[in-house]
Amino acid sequence: MPANNTVANKTKAPTLEELDGQVLQIRDDIASLTKMLSNGGASKADELSNQAKQTAQAMAEKSQEAIKALNTEAGELEAKLMLQVRKKPLAALGIAVGAGFLAAMLVRK
Repeated sequence: MPANNTVANKTKAPTLEELDGQVLQIRDDIASLTKMLSNGGASKADELSNQAKQTAQAMAEKSQEAIKALNTEAGELEAKLMLQVRKKPLAALGIAVGAGFLAAMLVRK
């Protein structure tokens, strides 16, 4: 039994002041971690915002390029159509009359 008493005497329980100090240290550590996390979150939000802006700008540029390509293609098709109408005016007139007739039938129903 005396051996147990010496072991118990060697492991001293912390005092109230020591516990208060440890609690204050834990509070400071938690506050520090919270600040680090909020700063990290803000920087991550800024990073994601910048990525979104870059992506939106890239998409706008691509859509403008696509619009230019479509305008060019539409101009080429118009030129081809005008050439065909000049080569075969009666065929073009017949197609226009037929399309008008079909459109009138669809509108009536």
